[in-house]
Amino acid sequence: MVQATSDVGISASSGNFGFYRLPDGSVQPADADPTEMVKRMREGWQPLEEYGLFIWGVYYAEHPLEVLFQRGGASELSPAYVREMGFDHSPPLIPVCDLTAADRHGQRRTAGHIEACWRGAQSVSFPQLEGETSDGPHGCRYCDRKDLPTTEALSQHESVMHKDQTQTAELGHAIAQGVRGDHDFMCRPCGIGFDDPKQFNAHLIDLHTERSTNDAIQERQPGERPEGAGGKSREREAGPKRRRRRTAATG
Repeated sequence: MVQATSDVGISASSGNFGFYRLPDGSVQPADADPTEMVKRMREGWQPLEEYGLFIWGVYYAEHPLEVLFQRGGASELSPAYVREMGFDHSPPLIPVCDLTAADRHGQRRTAGHIEACWRGAQSVSFPQLEGETSDGPHGCRYCDRKDLPTTEALSQHESVMHKDQTQTAELGHAIAQGVRGDHDFMCRPCGIGFDDPKQFNAHLIDLHTERSTNDAIQERQPGERPEGAGGKSREREAGPKRRRRRTAATG
């Protein structure tokens, strides 16, 4: 049975996947078998049956919403999700063939679109973003990635893929900002000060995991001058006295 014929192939009417709106407002494809659909509806998933079914394949692992866009469902996505995916500044193209990747394209026997599907292809339009301006994409400071969609994605990429460079940059920035001043907590190895105990603990874990915590922590007492800001270390003051006692004992 045939559903439709285009200039480049034939679309089959069968399909095993459809689109659902999840409780968090996002939209994603999933198995549309009646039994699976009932289970998902009990979990709060809403079937978007107006966008029909399609045959799921490997191609859609990287293009999960393409059929939704082909069938006019771009407005189903929340503005936040559109921005999170980077669609606000890099919208995907819609193939002009009106076929899914599993449909027959000319004489081709394998799944996927052919060159003719992309001739004159247009970008997806998101009416829910009308009047808004995009602040992306963002480029990484340490590699050639220039396609990070949000500042959150940029921060996550740099902290995971370039952890050492990020920590070094943060340390240099902290020192440049004069963090050796009046703070509640001081890191002895670095001489860096912190007022927030959570930030202080995170600093110790990230940079001094191999040092003794007791050696690294110096909690400032009221009125005490911080080491590294003109004050003397109590450890250094105690050192000569201990050496004199050992000398007297051995003599």
